[in-house]
Amino acid sequence: MKTLALKAFARWAAKHGISSETLLEVARRPAYLGSAVTLGQQLWKVRIAKGNRGKSAGYRTILLHVLGDRIIFLYGFEKNESPNVSASQLADLKAVGRVYAELPRDLLELLISNRELIDLENPDHE
Repeated sequence: MKTLALKAFARWAAKHGISSETLLEVARRPAYLGSAVTLGQQLWKVRIAKGNRGKSAGYRTILLHVLGDRIIFLYGFEKNESPNVSASQLADLKAVGRVYAELPRDLLELLISNRELIDLENPDHE
């Protein structure tokens, strides 16, 4: 299974000191063990701890999980910025998620090679 991030999300994560390893750990954690919430249409909101403050005061990420195929981190924000995404943001994220969920593998690989998607297992892939 591929674990990826949109380029904008990868920049956001780097700015906040969230490593690829942390994101991979989040992606590999079954939803029922963590604090993931389904948003519908294969989207999940997952909390990530911020330093020693824990998950409840930390970051929120929205990811697409196409079962058995790919996980793509789409969006991230701090809880103190906003407790949740707005209805219009969620609608936009669902539209983006549908596009990435339906992409054939060869186009996914092309986006990775063009650095539009970041392969979190190999973030420096050229």
